[in-house]
Amino acid sequence: MSDAGEPGVTRATLPAWDLTRILLAVVAIGGLIGASFWVLRPFLPAVIWATMIVVATWPALRVVQARLWGRRSLAVAVMTLGMLAVIAAPLIVAIVTIVDRADLIVAWTRSLATNPVPALPGWVEGVPLVGSRLAAEWQKLAATHPEDLVARVTPYLAGVVA
Repeated sequence: MSDAGEPGVTRATLPAWDLTRILLAVVAIGGLIGASFWVLRPFLPAVIWATMIVVATWPALRVVQARLWGRRSLAVAVMTLGMLAVIAAPLIVAIVTIVDRADLIVAWTRSLATNPVPALPGWVEGVPLVGSRLAAEWQKLAATHPEDLVARVTPYLAGVVA
């Protein structure tokens, strides 16, 4: 029997451990993994959100697939159109409403210079978690001079009207 413990294998034929090579390989692989996450970091919230939607709607997809003769492609198309309707329809309505009311929004901001900020309804302060902070911010807003308020709001509305 030889030094290596196996018949026919000598210590000279076993691969030598090269600590430097192993360490550099581990560091390089770790660097590549880190760089991959750095490149993917802007997309991770969208991927997480999409995963949650897919997991939440999976049972509905299975039901739709069963009703569409077991065809997965038709079920995916129907679910995609349904999800677009659920997400896009309110967004489109909101955008159209803002565009239609742009002149009223501009008139409202111009009236801020002459009209005082109205009092906050009493129930707002009772809203859990945010009510007290919202009331405090509203009080600061109400104490702001009207010209300063118009100067703060105008830059944000310039993009809406344009």
